[in-house]
Amino acid sequence: MTVVRTRFARAVAFLSSGRRRSELARRPAGRGSRRELLGVEALEQRLVLAPITWTGKADHVSWEAADNWDLRRVPASGDDVFIPDIASAPN
Repeated sequence: MTVVRTRFARAVAFLSSGRRRSELARRPAGRGSRRELLGVEALEQRLVLAPITWTGKADHVSWEAADNWDLRRVPASGDDVFIPDIASAPN
């Protein structure tokens, strides 16, 4: 119970003092206690690839019309394209 009270008292003192969190993390831990420092690790940037979907909203036939695609751009050579079964789709 003493350990809990001591840590609670340290936390209250820290919050009321206005000190930075890093100062509290540098304090030595008590004998036999386990202290873990938590942090945030920056990850590399990733590019999520999504297919460009044919909508046919412009004229329903022109591959080169950007308005016929959901991203409003014509697919390039490296893009994945999805063309749904629009023949059976309701109007």
